[in-house]
Amino acid sequence: MDLDWGTPVDPEEAASWQQLQKELPTLGKIRLQHWFHCDEPGCCLEIYGFSDVSERAYATVVHLRAVVEAKPYVSLIRAKIKVAPLK
Repeated sequence: MDLDWGTPVDPEEAASWQQLQKELPTLGKIRLQHWFHCDEPGCCLEIYGFSDVSERAYATVVHLRAVVEAKPYVSLIRAKIKVAPLK
């Protein structure tokens, strides 16, 4: 598809994008319950953290590893990233 920047989008495609834009705020209502597989007897828990930083950005992540009956489960606890402004 070879379109210029100012080329109008076809009405069906525009309607799909408008519907997506209208529904986007509902994503903030989604809540996921954290279950870390650690309510089992004999569960072994390990917590891991990783971070990296540069002059342009930093990122960090913390996750939990639970081992229940030799089966590992890994859950994201928290992640954060920040990018430095251009100016």
